[in-house]
Amino acid sequence: MPNTALILGAGFSFAAGVPLTRDLFDCTDLPLSKSDKDEAALEEVQRAYRRWKVDHPEKNAEEWLAALAEAGIRSKDRLGTTWDNAIQFALRRLVKLKNAHPEPYYHGICTSFAHPTHARFWQFVTSNFDLKTIVTLNYDILIEQALHEGSSEHRTAPDCYYGGFAFNQIVMKMINVAKRESVPMRLGHKYKLYKLHGSINWAWEHSTTMKVHDDVRAIFRRRGDYQPAVVAPVPEKDTPEFFLNIWREASVSLAEAETWIVCGYSMPDYDIALRDFFHKALGSKRLRHIFILDPYSQQLSSKWRIPGSTAEITCLPGLPHALDADKEWFGGSSSHSVTADGQYQLFS
Repeated sequence: MPNTALILGAGFSFAAGVPLTRDLFDCTDLPLSKSDKDEAALEEVQRAYRRWKVDHPEKNAEEWLAALAEAGIRSKDRLGTTWDNAIQFALRRLVKLKNAHPEPYYHGICTSFAHPTHARFWQFVTSNFDLKTIVTLNYDILIEQALHEGSSEHRTAPDCYYGGFAFNQIVMKMINVAKRESVPMRLGHKYKLYKLHGSINWAWEHSTTMKVHDDVRAIFRRRGDYQPAVVAPVPEKDTPEFFLNIWREASVSLAEAETWIVCGYSMPDYDIALRDFFHKALGSKRLRHIFILDPYSQQLSSKWRIPGSTAEITCLPGLPHALDADKEWFGGSSSHSVTADGQYQLFS
């Protein structure tokens, strides 16, 4: 089986019920809050986003986050709220919790869970491909929660580790919040997971230290010395120093793969940094095949074709329908691909 890399975007998580990035702020109910002051900050975010959308109906939430990040400390005056408040709002929308305390200390990457669609997806991919690398643009932890050995009622370490970090990675699994008791869990080494935009279980602590947690406590804390370690998917962004090594190693891993499976990622035109990142890796002579899983896969195929690339592109529907199309994956009569000159062809 060929060395395979997955590239996962918001559409992948959407198949499991997580809102698309563009819809993170389009909701009537507020995310969970810990206090009246916290709730007021979330309401401020909602009001600010709605006002911005009236003035910029053609733009989406990702571009609003970009504007907040660019405005920096002046964002409250210019846009009605701050990056910190907006990212708290967005990240809390990515978790399914009933209470803001103490659940965030127990819900994390050591929790074994997979939505039925994702369970089928991982079973299909790992059975038919030699999966080594996963690159995701998502903040959520659905990948880590699904990649566990079998199913378990107990919290165990996932089979993946974070690419761009030291190889041996340990997180502290909380077992008693009141007594601050936790036990170390060593992450597995089966798959390399690159999170190019950060993760809801990563946090900047004391301004300079980036720490990986098992849980999602970071998105419920409002302290200046404790911030979620995420970056906005913004146009022409300067990659923060910490993320440079993640991007660099991810590019190398993608270039080593013979097969890419792209699921739920549209490579938006405004995100120039990511377009350049993927186009660089597309130049690899090892790459032979790209599978695109998306309701608009045929329209998206041109974004994955660069001059000189000979990789064959197979267009498939999005999840879960792609999992019911075995013949289209492996050359059955109903399958179609895009050849090197950009023309569609049917398999015989």
